[in-house]
Amino acid sequence: YSTDCENVVFKNFDIDYEKPFFTHGKVAWISPDKSEFDLKFDNTVYRPKGGEDVPSWSEVYGDRLFSVNGGLFVNYQVSQTRLIAPDLIRVSCTHSIDPLKIGMEIMLRHHTYSGSIFRLHHSKNHKIENVNIYSGMGMGIVGQYLDSIEIKNVNIEPAPHSKVPYSVSSDAINLLGCYG
Repeated sequence: YSTDCENVVFKNFDIDYEKPFFTHGKVAWISPDKSEFDLKFDNTVYRPKGGEDVPSWSEVYGDRLFSVNGGLFVNYQVSQTRLIAPDLIRVSCTHSIDPLKIGMEIMLRHHTYSGSIFRLHHSKNHKIENVNIYSGMGMGIVGQYLDSIEIKNVNIEPAPHSKVPYSVSSDAINLLGCYG
């Protein structure tokens, strides 16, 4: 976090958290009122313990787990998660979720906008160069009310060796009210 600074340079490093900030799996069971479902997950990438926050989740598809255009995208509707088997997590929602279907691929995001990698505010002449953000929670780079920011050779993507499909759990770069 950087605020009210001048001439700050971030250069020549990688950021790669060991634990991803999401859980991917397929819906294996749905309660009759559709307010709970079980997600069978691939525990080779991330093994949830239950109790994780889920501020957002969406329907996904394909090898890169893209969000389904027009598919389910749910915010702030999960009240609880519980591990009920080694590869199965029960998700309890605040109300009925429809259309939820058996076999639907779901990505649970355990962070959305909190805890971003770079948060730069009310500053001048920032430079981010030769940086790889392979994983992290929240957004990659957030800049607000900056007078001149240079972003050069910055990659925000999963590490080449990684099995995870996403690098950050929200926007890669979000600049607001910046100039120069």
